[in-house]
Amino acid sequence: MPADFRVACGFQHHPKVKQLRRRLGDAAAFSLVCLWGYTAEQGPDGSIRNDPEFIATAAEWSGDPEAFVNALIECGLLDRKGRSLLVHNWAIRNPFAASFEKRSTQAREANRIRWEREHQERMRQPSEPESGSDTIGTISDSGSAPPLPSSSPPIPNPSRKVRSKRSDDTEPEGFKRFYAEYPRHEARTKALKAWHALNPGEELQTRILSDIRHRNQSVWRDKDMQFLPLPASYLNGKRWEDELDATSNHNGALPPTADEYFGGRSS
Repeated sequence: MPADFRVACGFQHHPKVKQLRRRLGDAAAFSLVCLWGYTAEQGPDGSIRNDPEFIATAAEWSGDPEAFVNALIECGLLDRKGRSLLVHNWAIRNPFAASFEKRSTQAREANRIRWEREHQERMRQPSEPESGSDTIGTISDSGSAPPLPSSSPPIPNPSRKVRSKRSDDTEPEGFKRFYAEYPRHEARTKALKAWHALNPGEELQTRILSDIRHRNQSVWRDKDMQFLPLPASYLNGKRWEDELDATSNHNGALPPTADEYFGGRSS
């Protein structure tokens, strides 16, 4: 489940929240934030069970559950949809949390495809020829028996390709940490080759991991997985040296205002 969710810095001054505070007090604003946190963790699509007791418990609200839920609906912070309740404009305010299931499905599908490719590669590898011969002891057409096997080692056949174990087939611990932190899990073999080519020391590994974590919380957090660079491209391009604009999101737009954050002022 998503580890966090977004709250506008000035949400407490929005007319909808002010209206809620006038009705139920400042504690209602805190319970609203608690309800958002529960939604991000348990219902990333923004849906909530239509049960006042349940909602009050999830929101840490100690007052009347019915009054709390009715106030949220009347203030435009909860929407009715049939028998369910939805957090108002949840997908717009929290696209990272709302797209969690989609991103998880994409990651699982990418891992499945990668596993199938690796399995097919293993199946295509040539098998070792069987030792020995079933012609030993038989008479050839010329009337002479074939020579018995010698105890000396056979002469290597230069035309035969022998697959040796390459050093870059093993994964260093540093690469495993990098790949676990990197949000897009595709083309792992190419990423491993790029890691060996880079051969980063402890200091550079720490810098790379710090950069990935920062991007996950800023420029990558609302970005579709397909628009993120592949791990190998990140390493080959030394993307950790790029400057990050902390005031913009992935497409260069400014953060939403309080009115945009709550979907407009209440009437």
